[in-house]
Amino acid sequence: TLRVKIPAGVSDGSQIRLAGQGGPGAQGGPAGDLFLEVKIKEHPHVRLAGRDLHVDLPVTVPEAVNGAEVRLPTFEGPVSLRVPAGAQSGMQLRLRGKGLPDLKGGPRGDLYAVVQLVLPSESEALRKAVRPLEELYEGDPRAGISL
Repeated sequence: TLRVKIPAGVSDGSQIRLAGQGGPGAQGGPAGDLFLEVKIKEHPHVRLAGRDLHVDLPVTVPEAVNGAEVRLPTFEGPVSLRVPAGAQSGMQLRLRGKGLPDLKGGPRGDLYAVVQLVLPSESEALRKAVRPLEELYEGDPRAGISL
């Protein structure tokens, strides 16, 4: 059993060399080196893109329409994040320097909170509440989509 320190900022597929921890050398020579290949396990809520992290941020309709101050967990503790008024689902809010560190000492990556609009549970009250919204849409929101 070996204890191995994994350096901060190591990327998926990187190799860590443990000198002298490999198999014995030929004809009584010194032991070879042991190489470990790093495999980064997927996180259930965080997606990795280089040194940047992406996390979905559930936002209620009132928070998206009016703007809001919300709490977002990070690996260094929760932060307060301002959701701008008129936020759309899919909008990315960047937190600079809250991503992964750089192995070579460069700047840290960023954390992107991806706005995900959350509707209340389906009900007659919800259907009644959104009827007036139908008049506010100007044209078909899917008009620009073509394949």
